[in-house]
Amino acid sequence: MFRLSKGAEYAIRGLVFMAMQEDGTVSYIDGIAKSTDVPKPYLAKLFQTQNSFKPWQRGVL
Repeated sequence: MFRLSKGAEYAIRGLVFMAMQEDGTVSYIDGIAKSTDVPKPYLAKLFQTQNSFKPWQRGVL
């Protein structure tokens, strides 16, 4: 049976959450962490930000 690492699972949860948002929706690390049941510090590190106020917006690079 194939098993993902905890980090990979957490990253996928965060990405799926963002993908399910409507275009133009801004998501913050705090909200993503709470909605996906992923520890905020772990998620922030996975997304390479230490600033919990940095928004993630679907469809914007």
